[in-house]
Amino acid sequence: MEKDAPNRFKDWYNELAPEESKLPLDWKRLDAMPFKKLLVLRCLRPDRITISLHNFIKHALPGGEGFVDMD
Repeated sequence: MEKDAPNRFKDWYNELAPEESKLPLDWKRLDAMPFKKLLVLRCLRPDRITISLHNFIKHALPGGEGFVDMD
C-alpha cells in the first residue's frame, strides 16, 4: 500500500464513509467480495466497522434487514 500508491490510500482513508468508496488500485475488486472488503476496512478503519457490519448484514444475508432494523 505504502509502496504502490500511498496518496490514493491516504485519500481513501480520509473519506468520511470509506466503506462506501472503492479501494484504490487492484484493491477495488474487493467490492465484489463484501466480506473481504469488510476485513480490510476492519484493519484500516476500525472506527467504521459498526456501520460496515450493519450494511453487510442488511445486504448480504437473506432477510438481513430483519436483523438490523428495529420495527
